[in-house]
Amino acid sequence: MLLRCRGDSEMRYLIIFAFILAGCAATAEKKHYIYSGPQEEKAGAKEEFSRIYELSKTPDYELEKKFETILEEASSKVFVSASSYYSYSMSPYGAVYPFSSVKVTCLFAGYAGKDDAKKICSDFFREIETGLALAK
Repeated sequence: MLLRCRGDSEMRYLIIFAFILAGCAATAEKKHYIYSGPQEEKAGAKEEFSRIYELSKTPDYELEKKFETILEEASSKVFVSASSYYSYSMSPYGAVYPFSSVKVTCLFAGYAGKDDAKKICSDFFREIETGLALAK
């Protein structure tokens, strides 16, 4: 051993000193910068349209399963032809039984104008209403 220590206390001081030197030799944190260019007026338009559907006052699991299928079919039918990014969300809206009423929200974000989004979401809601009328 190159260094001779007389006791445990000197060894402890040596170890603490080594840790301090190692801490000073650590590299600085890398900084990350996020640059944002000028925003276009049309780019990134975000809107949502929603409707509330009354399903059943009592639990009807078959109707709820059919409604889930209706939502999937309506979204695949309407959103495929759209040029922007569309999606939907569903949330329970009932007071006593949460799924007695369901709130469906049509979301879009992209380069479509508000009128185009309103038309696509209206078509989406029309498909849901047609499928729900057939399911009941």
